[in-house]
Amino acid sequence: MVARLVTFMSCVLALNVLQSVEAFSQVHRIYTAPAVTSEVKFIKSLRKSFTVAAGTTESLPASVDHSKTIYFPSVIDQEGNSCAQAAGIGYMFTYEMNRLLGRDASASAANRFSYEFSWNMLNNGIDQGSYVEDGLYLAQCYGMMTEQDYGSYPLSMFHWTTGYDHYLNALSYRTSQIVTMADSVPLIKRYLYDYGTGTQPGGVLNFTMRNGGWVFNNSYTGPSSTGYHCMLTKLGTYGLHVLTIVGYDDNVIYTDGSGYKHYGAFIVLNTWGPAAHDNGRFYIPYDFFRIPSMKSSLSDNLVGVGVTNFTPKIVFKIDLNYSSRKDLSFSLGGSDDAAATRPAQFYSSSASFFSNNGGSYPMQGNGQDGSFEFALDFSNYPLANGADYRRFFLNVVRSTINATGSGTVDDVEVIDYRTTTPRVYKSTLTASSSIQNGENIFIIPVGPRFTVSASPCKFAVATRAGSNNVFLVRTANARHAKMRLAYYNQVTGELSLNYSMLNN
Repeated sequence: MVARLVTFMSCVLALNVLQSVEAFSQVHRIYTAPAVTSEVKFIKSLRKSFTVAAGTTESLPASVDHSKTIYFPSVIDQEGNSCAQAAGIGYMFTYEMNRLLGRDASASAANRFSYEFSWNMLNNGIDQGSYVEDGLYLAQCYGMMTEQDYGSYPLSMFHWTTGYDHYLNALSYRTSQIVTMADSVPLIKRYLYDYGTGTQPGGVLNFTMRNGGWVFNNSYTGPSSTGYHCMLTKLGTYGLHVLTIVGYDDNVIYTDGSGYKHYGAFIVLNTWGPAAHDNGRFYIPYDFFRIPSMKSSLSDNLVGVGVTNFTPKIVFKIDLNYSSRKDLSFSLGGSDDAAATRPAQFYSSSASFFSNNGGSYPMQGNGQDGSFEFALDFSNYPLANGADYRRFFLNVVRSTINATGSGTVDDVEVIDYRTTTPRVYKSTLTASSSIQNGENIFIIPVGPRFTVSASPCKFAVATRAGSNNVFLVRTANARHAKMRLAYYNQVTGELSLNYSMLNN
């Protein structure tokens, strides 16, 4: 009876293991490589080749593991075919930004960056892959949203978050450069240790490999300094998957099929959750990056990223309600002519990721009707000869080819953060405006500016700053205006005035 029970329990355990393996393989399918479009080629052309700075000669330690630092997030279990963004944004960008700002990734969702945000800005509303560089370029041209601001939504929603403040925060977190290097073990180790500049801790790297048919030893008990028990022993032959190199260990030993021992391995972190490998981690022997027959299953180049904290200066706040986001494209402009009806040029760089993108869904995603509020940065388009803006312009273009949606622009504002107290300029919209075929141009006037002859400090003292006194001033064009002092900054000497024009 006992023997039968043991046999029965063994069969149940084997069945459970088989079912777990089957479920795991179903969730983590083998994907093909994304198309290498002209845009992908352009982005890849922007990458900077990694070189070791002259005079960087410090000896490397036996092991490095950045996944155990406070800057690194917990193991990700990716949604759909999002491995490139999970590795590139969820791991690498999060690590680098927290390292830059000295923050703990586990302390708050505000300290981790949402790979779902970048993936859904890049997948065109389809469960398809992308390249690591795509997400990093999004962060370079626009910015990157945090997990706290983005939230969490089902894959089938292909969600775009609504809320100006969420997008304003995203504008601050930028890529400064995309780094690439050859599959050289010494170069990889130097970058991991100190970026090749003597700066510690060093960086992490993404790489792509074939994962269909790969084989692991899940019971590695050989020597190591880092203590993991999973090792890749055979490379895959089909499919494509993006992974993250988080460190290395010189003491790991890999014994090949002929019995030869090979020393050293990189520590790789997957995006299939903590149940995969050894808490998501495994060793990949150095020799897999050295032997030509093995390198054919690996990416030709590895990718790293430099990051920066950006301060937006002029930002468009847009509120619209539209039923098919692929129909629309957006561009921005400005003019120093207060009577202009359009700018000399429209710019679309920061807006391009929202343009004709996201599939035939409402702005917030599949099944998510309603208002959509977002931000577009206009900080990097100064006017010639140091002139300042008198009008801003938003152009919403509805495609005339295969457009299926309808909706309205409900509000447009421009917020100018160049002053101590941000200035808000409202559009000339008095009610929601239906989006028509072709161009829909919205004007946001700045209003006239005045120069006071007295110094700001003397003017503020003389008029008892903060009082409700009304003053009559004469403008440069010989007209008159009533003014009341609204704000005075004693540190900068800046005055803000409320005014109303009077007829002569």
